[in-house]
Amino acid sequence: MSSEVVAQTRGSERLHLFGASLNSAPIEVLERLSLSREEVALFYQRLSGVKEVTDALILSTCNRTEIYVSAAESISNIGSRLWEVLKEIIGSTRLPDGEHRYAYSGGTGLNHLFRVSCGLDSVILGEAQILGQVKDAYEGSRSYFQSTYFERVLQSAFRVAGRSRAETAIGVGAVSVASAGVHLTNRIFSDYGDRTVVVVGAGDTGRLVAQHFAEKHPGRLVILNRTLERANEVAAISGGEAWPMTRMEEALVEADVVVTAIRTTSSLLDRALMEKIMKSRGNRMVAILDLGLPRNVKQDVNELFNVFLNDIDTLKRVVDGNLKHRQKEIPKVEVFIEEEIARLMDWQRSFEVGPLIGALRGRFEEIRQKEVARATRGMGSTEIAAVDRTTRAVVNKLLHGPVQAIHDYARQVEAGNENLAVIQKLFGTLSEDDDASGESGEE
Repeated sequence: MSSEVVAQTRGSERLHLFGASLNSAPIEVLERLSLSREEVALFYQRLSGVKEVTDALILSTCNRTEIYVSAAESISNIGSRLWEVLKEIIGSTRLPDGEHRYAYSGGTGLNHLFRVSCGLDSVILGEAQILGQVKDAYEGSRSYFQSTYFERVLQSAFRVAGRSRAETAIGVGAVSVASAGVHLTNRIFSDYGDRTVVVVGAGDTGRLVAQHFAEKHPGRLVILNRTLERANEVAAISGGEAWPMTRMEEALVEADVVVTAIRTTSSLLDRALMEKIMKSRGNRMVAILDLGLPRNVKQDVNELFNVFLNDIDTLKRVVDGNLKHRQKEIPKVEVFIEEEIARLMDWQRSFEVGPLIGALRGRFEEIRQKEVARATRGMGSTEIAAVDRTTRAVVNKLLHGPVQAIHDYARQVEAGNENLAVIQKLFGTLSEDDDASGESGEE
């Protein structure tokens, strides 16, 4: 068995992770580090020229930029190369300082990837969006890298994320004020197909809640704002209509759901105005979500017939309760992650000794064929076939124990490598020049 094969079994692939996220860096640092599609593509092209890197995945979102690579190099060596390549692409001013960066390797890196995929490392605990982003990043990397090891790692991440959603409540319940508002409204209106949703305000909250309601496919979605240009921007991304603030009363007469999310020192809706509007709409039921700070709607509006008002305090209580339920699910998800990592590491160790087992089988087969050829000279085809079957069965039985031992030792973290070295040394004595039978088969 050649020393080259032995060296290959010792130089195992390893996951390395380098990055920065909201848990390590302020948002302004992450904004600078965020990579465009063109920059990601260029980064992949440059990485494909780094011989130590056998696979790579770049995950760049508004909350994190992370680079996952598989390599046999140490984390310090490969890390310096990666940051240097990134600096060449985006410039040194966009790189985060060392204090804002993190680097993990091996089992720690796998744990981080799995936690990210399950939503445990997200700003919103248990969010599902990040899994889609990981999958998209993986698909984008396939044009540049494809290794068996990385394929197995990412499929493991997807599997544990799917299991966490199916077998725990880590993603159950709204944990943002906007989504909680939509959830509460669902108790009043189960179908939005013929409903009109009016969102007053086109700031961050107004945009977010408009996007949430857009997913319900309402009959109409109207965005009102003091600045019509901002209303147009939100309407464009949510598929709604932009109206000026001067048409607010007209919009409220038509609305089934009203969301207010503007900054104002005086109330936007009081009882007198809402009584007038309800009269114009024939007291038809309306749900109001007040997401403004200070509150946009007077509390006594809720006393009117067929008016259902929820303000930001109510929604925060819902969010807090849901978040507590999700936090209780974290230990369950962590158990799933530990189990998946154990399976992956077990597979990896077995995968790494493949060349050793292949070389061992190959050398035994080579010896067997030579001996069969020597022993069957002058025999007919039937006799040769019988000898071939018999010797093949003998070799398989002889190799069964060593091959099983190699797999068993590969699964042992500490003593495994030492025991594998003994096996390599033992069977390494079966070199090209060693012929166990010599010329004994000839007369």
